Amino acid sequence: MGSYAVNERPDNITIERYLGRGHFSGEENVSVRCPFHKGGQETRPSFSINVTNGVWRCFTCGTAGPLHKLLHGLGLSRQQIDIELKDIKGELEANR
Repeated sequence: MGSYAVNERPDNITIERYLGRGHFSGEENVSVRCPFHKGGQETRPSFSINVTNGVWRCFTCGTAGPLHKLLHGLGLSRQQIDIELKDIKGELEANR
């Protein structure tokens, strides 16, 4: 099993696939509903993910961390996370 990169940068497709549609707040942060409390059904998005470095935080329940921790929390296996991060890296390199 590979180790996770410190600079895991999610793309918009990954964010939408796992967290639903969000909106940019500033140039680097996407706000969505937190998947970890209220069953993702909060009325105002409190969850922010930085698309530059993959760091995320919910300002209501306080959960936070790097992208691989988010994917693990959403129920992905280590193997699925490795595949997803590899796909993200490929997409980012292709769009340089």
